[in-house]
Amino acid sequence: MTRGKSAKAAQATNLIAGAKKRFTNGSQTFPLGSTTLTVDQAVAKMQTFVTNRDNVEAAQTAEKVAVDAEREQAPSLLAVITAFVAFVRFTFGNAADALADFDLTPPKAPVPRTAEAKAVAAARRWPPVRLGAPAAPRRRRT
Repeated sequence: MTRGKSAKAAQATNLIAGAKKRFTNGSQTFPLGSTTLTVDQAVAKMQTFVTNRDNVEAAQTAEKVAVDAEREQAPSLLAVITAFVAFVRFTFGNAADALADFDLTPPKAPVPRTAEAKAVAAARRWPPVRLGAPAAPRRRRT
């Protein structure tokens, strides 16, 4: 018993070879459900299946080769892209119209912090030593 489409394609290839050898009169008919097919029609349909399967396997192999090539080359190519973006940003600075030609956005200006945000940040920084940190052992004076 065959499993999988590739195995079915191999079986169909053998069936086609057998049909061409044993049914010299390709106009002989056989029932298929509620219709009838000639041997030549069945051979043509099986050949279509085999051809489709071969095309799929070739495409999968080509896809695997393409993915492997991309994986191998991607790091160096991404480095070039990153370097070019840095070059463009260095060359044109914050010129929005020039950066837009490269589909880049100008860097955002820093938002000034409010007095309340500054106070909260200062409170978080104080005391400079963390309260939960273990204290250094003290030396005894003798």
